Amino acid sequence: MKKYKNHIRAANMLLQALHGLKHERLRKIQQRLEDFSFKCSEVTKNSRIFQRAVDRCCNQQAKRKPQRFGENVNAFDINWHRSKTPSTPTI
Repeated sequence: MKKYKNHIRAANMLLQALHGLKHERLRKIQQRLEDFSFKCSEVTKNSRIFQRAVDRCCNQQAKRKPQRFGENVNAFDINWHRSKTPSTPTI
């Protein structure tokens, strides 16, 4: 009986470790999605600001906006590729 008790304890410890790994993996995925969502909103906001500046023919503002817009698009692209990379398989 004692032999089975130790096997059950070891199985329970293994199950808890696997659950912890799964939880950590899901937390990392959630954080990546939140970062990606934030970058999407920044790109959208800056593209609207740029469009308004161009529509109003505000040359001075329009000249500054493409740089910020380009920086956000680059960050968006990096986050997009990072979110597409498959996670390493875990046991």
